[in-house]
Amino acid sequence: MTRTAPSGKGRKNTPTEPEAVNRRLDREPSNGREFFRTLFRKSAHGICVTGLDRKIVIANREAERLTGYGESELTGRPITDIYAEKKDPVPELLDLLGREGTASASLRLRKNTRGDLPVRIRYLLVRGLIGGDFIVETYSDLSERLRFDRLRNEFVFVAAHELRNPVTAIRLLLDIIFDDRRVSLDPLLRDYLLKLQEANDRLTQLVDDLLEVSRTESDRLKIHATEQDIEEHVRRVMGDMRPTAVSKGLSIRYSPEGPVPKIMADPMKLDEILSNLISNAVKYNITGGKVTITHKIRGKTLHTSISDSGIGISAEDQRRLFEKFWRSDDLAVRAQAGTGLGLFIVRELVRRMGGDITAKSRRGEGSTFTFSLPIA
Repeated sequence: MTRTAPSGKGRKNTPTEPEAVNRRLDREPSNGREFFRTLFRKSAHGICVTGLDRKIVIANREAERLTGYGESELTGRPITDIYAEKKDPVPELLDLLGREGTASASLRLRKNTRGDLPVRIRYLLVRGLIGGDFIVETYSDLSERLRFDRLRNEFVFVAAHELRNPVTAIRLLLDIIFDDRRVSLDPLLRDYLLKLQEANDRLTQLVDDLLEVSRTESDRLKIHATEQDIEEHVRRVMGDMRPTAVSKGLSIRYSPEGPVPKIMADPMKLDEILSNLISNAVKYNITGGKVTITHKIRGKTLHTSISDSGIGISAEDQRRLFEKFWRSDDLAVRAQAGTGLGLFIVRELVRRMGGDITAKSRRGEGSTFTFSLPIA
């Protein structure tokens, strides 16, 4: 005989059902205090509560484990005592905490034993609790995540490096075939080989991008900034891009207004930045459109803008433009070959050379990317 599960009607609440738990907590405040104290103590995340003076009021067991201090050693101690860099990010986050109540930051905790620990901290501002205002800090240990990131970056670097040799060999062989006058190619075979060359070029670009990302994230990226004439770099890159632009009926305009100061930059990385941005301006442009390159001096930095009259970028997509491996779902973007790494690499290079990059765009009205670098 099959038994049916009893319906909710007439059934008594078990001690762990939400209604029963809430009634018991409301009816017996001492039980409520013990209930939440136990949750606080046994939380899998480290928790420290401070006053606005940033002295620790209470900490849980996981916070004790992460820092190596006992509860009595943590209580009353300035929070910066457990920060490896002794700098408190909260003053810079107060506006955000005031507006939204929460904020986050990544830093390292100084361990009492030895060394330090990478953590992600979530800050929560609690007002009017037992007559005061408090900041609750929740710590998530990032050690394992960072270890896996290092292993992943090492794998990507080795794999991309090993791919470099065969794709280079394929390119050289194709060049030999096209340049050797003794080799007669019928139109169909030539078309196949040209398509193979295009595919190999895309693979080469992907390998180069993966190597650059891996160098960036594993601190292998070397920047040698020297005094550079950015006009020379712009004109050289423009010359490389001009055939593609002409084939699309595009015009590239570059007429600096007045003298352009020299900047501090790594010459090869500067070419990489310009090539990526100008290439994008050509690639995502409309037939008969234009690309304009301008400079502006602002304080001690030179701002270089690459503008196009192309398809533009939606406001939603602009929020993710510089994310690694991200590409828009826009069909006009997907129609063009790309790895989703170019702008991520550009931002990393610009920032490593002491500058920054921004993007302004409206869908269907073109885009402007502006990067800044220090004046020599």
